[in-house]
Amino acid sequence: MSQATQDQPPSQEEMIPPRETLWRLLALARPYLFVILAITLLSAAFAAGRYGRAYMMKPLLDGVLVPAAEENRNAAQADTALWPWEEPGKEEGREDRRIGAHTDSAPPPGETADGDRAEIESALRQLLWIGALIVLITPLALFGRNYLSDFAMGRIHLDLQRTLASKLLRMPLALHDEARRGDLITRLQHDVNAARQVNQIFLQEFIVSLCMVTAGLFSLFYISWPLALLSLCVAPLIAGVMLYFGSRIRTRSLDRQAQLSEVTGRLMGILSGIKVIKAFGGEDTESRAFSQEAGRLFRHDMRVARHRALSRSAAEALNSAAGIGVLAAAIAFVLSGRFGLTLGDVAWFSTALATTYKPIKDVSRGWGRLMENLASGQRLFGLLDAKVETDDPEDAVQQSTVEHGIRFRDLSFSYRDSQGRPHPVLDGFNLDVEAGSVVALVGRTGAGKTSLMDLLLRFREPEKGGIEIDGRDIRKIRREDLLKQIAIVTQDAFLFDTTIMENIRYGRTEASDEDVLEAARTAHVDEFVTPLPLGWATEVGELGVLLSGGQRQRITIARALLRNPSILIFDEATSALDAKTERTIQDAIQALRGQRTIFLIAHRLSTVRQADRIIVLDQGRITHSGTHDELMRDAGPYREWIRLQNSDD
Repeated sequence: MSQATQDQPPSQEEMIPPRETLWRLLALARPYLFVILAITLLSAAFAAGRYGRAYMMKPLLDGVLVPAAEENRNAAQADTALWPWEEPGKEEGREDRRIGAHTDSAPPPGETADGDRAEIESALRQLLWIGALIVLITPLALFGRNYLSDFAMGRIHLDLQRTLASKLLRMPLALHDEARRGDLITRLQHDVNAARQVNQIFLQEFIVSLCMVTAGLFSLFYISWPLALLSLCVAPLIAGVMLYFGSRIRTRSLDRQAQLSEVTGRLMGILSGIKVIKAFGGEDTESRAFSQEAGRLFRHDMRVARHRALSRSAAEALNSAAGIGVLAAAIAFVLSGRFGLTLGDVAWFSTALATTYKPIKDVSRGWGRLMENLASGQRLFGLLDAKVETDDPEDAVQQSTVEHGIRFRDLSFSYRDSQGRPHPVLDGFNLDVEAGSVVALVGRTGAGKTSLMDLLLRFREPEKGGIEIDGRDIRKIRREDLLKQIAIVTQDAFLFDTTIMENIRYGRTEASDEDVLEAARTAHVDEFVTPLPLGWATEVGELGVLLSGGQRQRITIARALLRNPSILIFDEATSALDAKTERTIQDAIQALRGQRTIFLIAHRLSTVRQADRIIVLDQGRITHSGTHDELMRDAGPYREWIRLQNSDD
C-alpha cells in the first residue's frame, strides 16, 4: 500500500526554542490567574500543615516525653523502700539523708512532681489542639487545591482544543494537502494532552513544591542554620542533574513524537485501505510494516524512559546522601553540646528535612516529565503558528451574484514538493465565462482542471494573474460572500454522520424544511427516501456508508442546490455513477441552465456534450475550445478522446 506523502507544512518544520515554548504553554493559564492565586494560597496552607506536623516533634519530645521520663525516673528513686538485706539503722540514716537533701529551699518532692506533671499536661493539651487544627486544615486545603487545579486544567485543555479546531479550519487547503494525516491526529490528541500536562505539572506539582520548599527552608534555618546550610550543599548537584538529563529527555521525546506520527499514519492507512489490502492479500505485509513502525516507537520510548530513570535515581542518591550526612552532623552537635541543639530540635529538623526533600524529589521527577512534554509543546505550537488563509483586505466589498461573467486572467500556479521544487500546473491561463453559461473542462489527469476551481474558491492563491467576477478581483470580495456564491459537488460524495435531512440542510443551515425538500426533489433524492422506514430522518452512518454511492451523490447535489449559488461546480461528480443517477444530474443541470454559471469537470461524453462551451486543457494551457460539434470537426485531442470512449462503450 502506498504511503501518504511525507511533506509537512513549512511552519511545522521550524520548532520554536524550548524556553519560548515553555512560556507560551504557561501563558495558556493566563485567563485563570485568580484560580492560580487561590491554588497557591491553598498550597501554602497545606505546606503549613505539613511543617506544623514536623514542628510537633520538638514540644512532644522536649515538653512531654523527655520530662515525663525524667519525672518517672526521679519518682522511682524517691519512693524506693528499704531492702530486706539492709542492716538496721540504715533506714534511719537514709531517712536523714532524704531530709537533708531537702533542707535547702527546694520544694518537697510531691510539689515538684505536681508542678512538672502540670507542665506536661499543658504541653500535651497544646499539642492536641495543634494536631486537631492540622487535621482540619490539611485535608480541606488539599481538596480545594486539587479541585481548582483540575478545573484550571480542564479549562486550559478546552481552550486549546477550541483554538486548534479553529486553526485547522482556517489553514489553507494547501497545508492540509501537504500535512500527513497521522501527524495532524497525533498533534491534536497526544500533543494537546502533553501540553495540558505541562500546566498540570506547574499547578499541581511545582506550585505545591515551591510552597513546601519555601516553608521548609524557613523552618530549617529557624531550627539550626549550620544544619540548614549543610543540607543545601546538595542543591546545585540536583539542579545540574535535572538540567543535564532534562535536555536529553526533551530531545528523545521529539524523536518519539515524530515516530508516533508514523505509527498513527500507518494505522490510518490500514483502516482507510482495508478493502484494497484484503483484495490483494496484503494482510501479512501490512502487519509486518506496522510491527516495524511500532517497534521503532517502543525503542524511542525506552530511550526516554532510560534518561528519566537515570535522572530520578541520581536525584534520589543525592537526597539520601545529604540526609544521612545532615543526620550525622546533628548527632555530633548534640553530643558535643554545640549550637544548643536538643533532642527535640534534632527530631524537628529531621522531620522537616524529610518533608522538604520530598517536594525536591517531586520537582526532579516533574522536571523530567516537563522536558518530555515540552517536545509535544514545540510540535503543537508548530501547528498553531502555521499560516492561515489570507484575511480579507480592508477595502473588500460585498458581492452576492454573478451578473456579467467570470474572467481568468494570466493565471499561473504551481505545486511544490517536499524539497520546495515547483511543479507548474497552470501557466498564463486565460478564459472568459459568461454568466449563466455551462462550461466543461476536459483534459488529461493533472492538466489543471481541479486546481483552476480551487483558485476560484480561493482554496489556493495564484502565483501570477487573478480571477475577476463582474470585473472585480475575487481577492477584493469578502471571502464569506464569495463562498456563498459557489457550491461544489465532488467525486467523493462526503456526508456527515447524521440524517438525510440534516446533510442536505448543511448547504444552508437556516433553510426551511420546504426549501430542503424542494432541493431534494430537484436532485431526485425523494425517489429513494420515501420507501425508507424513517424517511428523511434516516441516519446515513459515518461517511454515508449506509447508502449507495449514487444515493450519496444525489444528497450532495441537493445540498449544493439548496445553497442557491450563482456558480455551481461539478468536479467529476458523475464518474462513478450508474446511468440512471447520471441522468438525474444531467436533468438538474438542464433545469439550472441559464440561471446559474456551471462548471463541469468530467470525462463522460453524455455529461460533457450538453455544455455551451468545452475547454480542452493540456499542461495548464487551453489547446482547444468550442462546442461538442465544433470540436468533433477538429482533428484534435477532444475528438480522439471521444473516439476512444465510444470504442470502449
